[in-house]
Amino acid sequence: EVRMPASWAVASTWRQVHAATSAQRPGDRVYGFMIRDVRALRDAFLCAGPGLAASQGKQARVVFGPRFVGDKAAIREDVELILASYTARFGAVGPITALVRSPRAASASRELLWGTGRQGGFVLELPPKAGADAKTRTLIAHEAFHLWNGHELTPSPAEEPKTRWFKEGVTHYMALRALRQLKRLSERDLLAELAQITTRYEAIVARQRAGEALSADEAAALPYDRGVLLALLLDAALREASLGKVSVEDWLRYLLAEARQHPGGVYYSEGALHDALLKVSARHPQVDRLWSRHVISRRPLPTRQFFQGLGLHWLEPTASRGGRLVPLDGAAHAFRAMFQ
Repeated sequence: EVRMPASWAVASTWRQVHAATSAQRPGDRVYGFMIRDVRALRDAFLCAGPGLAASQGKQARVVFGPRFVGDKAAIREDVELILASYTARFGAVGPITALVRSPRAASASRELLWGTGRQGGFVLELPPKAGADAKTRTLIAHEAFHLWNGHELTPSPAEEPKTRWFKEGVTHYMALRALRQLKRLSERDLLAELAQITTRYEAIVARQRAGEALSADEAAALPYDRGVLLALLLDAALREASLGKVSVEDWLRYLLAEARQHPGGVYYSEGALHDALLKVSARHPQVDRLWSRHVISRRPLPTRQFFQGLGLHWLEPTASRGGRLVPLDGAAHAFRAMFQ
């Protein structure tokens, strides 16, 4: 139960079951919420205050904070399209609330473009006048997919550090695929994002080979960047092994189907991820070999050779720019097929 001034608006990922004027304080309203389980109790958000603007769409309730004055209609449309695409592929997850807000100022430890997934919703922090550009759409798609990978599929707390690449990297990969399929991300922006990820990853690998300690930012970025590249590598292997019939989507659907057989929730381990991958790949040796080398043994990913096999040329970073990915004339069909 939550009490607040009657003039305030309220939005939450908790299910609202009651709202009435307070009998003791007529200027207040009392809201009642029902919490499904302990995870939904703690992994949630509730926002309230004057000036909140909310609208209910088919897929989600989208709430804008008072400081956000950007393109609300475009962001609301992207949220709806992205969630509809995920729901069609992976099933419904129940009511969804998305909060878009602009903080007073970016802190030293957080960029102004930031997001977090929650049980039943997600939060986006954007510049006050943000529109639906490639970066904003990618953030929306990433945080929205955590409703499936991160909340329906939940890692074992003991194994979360070593499976974070799956929760974050595979999520980001699926976000990029969804945006490209929805024609909300150009090939140029997609390649630029993958090149930026690869540049960061290879710089970290070079530092590790030199025996240098990683900074806190580098250590935090590694599971994301390595995870995206691992997802790309495994997706290509699954497609090749199945002649295009099986992809990373099938791996995720298998894991979700397994999780939904346990209504109280079930945690996954690295071994469970591996078992599911082997089943959807019909235990293909190439897929199993990639897992052994780059997940279990954590060998560096062969980015240059891998991109070449997809019909992309990797241009090494220079002192004045990061690395670049350029499609080879007539040879990038393998890469494009992964994002159709």
